[in-house]
Amino acid sequence: MVSFSGTVTAPTAKWDVAGTNQAMTLIGLQNNAYLYGLVAPTSGNKILTVSWTTQSVTAILNCTSFTGALQTGGTTTFPNKVSSGGAGQPTQTITSATGDMVVAMATCATVGFTSPNQTSLYAKNGTSVYSSGQYAAGAATVTCSWTGTGTYMESIGCDIAAVVTVHTISNAGGNANATTAWVDGTVPIAGDSIIASATSGTLTINVAFPVSGTLASVDFTSYTGLLVMSNTLSVAGPVTLASGMTVQGASDLICSATATLTFSIGGSRHFTGGLQLKGTSQTYTMSGSWVIDGTLTLSEIGRAHV
Repeated sequence: MVSFSGTVTAPTAKWDVAGTNQAMTLIGLQNNAYLYGLVAPTSGNKILTVSWTTQSVTAILNCTSFTGALQTGGTTTFPNKVSSGGAGQPTQTITSATGDMVVAMATCATVGFTSPNQTSLYAKNGTSVYSSGQYAAGAATVTCSWTGTGTYMESIGCDIAAVVTVHTISNAGGNANATTAWVDGTVPIAGDSIIASATSGTLTINVAFPVSGTLASVDFTSYTGLLVMSNTLSVAGPVTLASGMTVQGASDLICSATATLTFSIGGSRHFTGGLQLKGTSQTYTMSGSWVIDGTLTLSEIGRAHV
């Protein structure tokens, strides 16, 4: 997070200068507020350097590290950037997810705002510039704001995506909320993904699953077992079902409000209890042969492509 007291040209940020010299990615800027990100930084007490040309200005820098971030980098790790400027209270509403983190910063020419509504990272006065940063645990959306007003208010924020944990159905299978149903002995939670191997046993969705939130994805491409839907399975997407796979029971697949749930499937599928696809703004792509013993229900506010 970098705040300048005036306009600068082509600022760059580097971590561990004179060491690994890692260039940081510019996530976004709002006039004189700049937000940078870096995955897999060199650990230790290192030096952060920001360089620019053409202007003698005051700069305020903050560097904060988070563990458990997705290591892809760029907008995949730091998605959903939002920014705005002008007079009035700085406020940013950031799209996020359970397990993620959000960060936001604000800057102004005078000390005109205080009290971030989330956890404070820093608050610093400089010559003709004031800067403050905050962070919060992820949710569907997170609002970061500051009270008060000032002149030349600028703010910017983004999500920090968490690394996705993948759980494989065990050969024994069983109830989804039982540790024995999973190879690693851990019941998946919101933000995790689940997969099946060719030897995975029958998985029964015996409770609303996951307990809260949504899974990141479901990949049953190699599955030769049976999926028993005694309760709802909530997935942000995508979902892939194996050719010839049978889904038994109520078969409710529920997507989160804003994500796209895609069935990209070839071959045949057999749904013994009908099929209900529920949510908002989903795209359903269905290919191959589908046998549905009951009612096919597409329930959404948005669009459905079948």
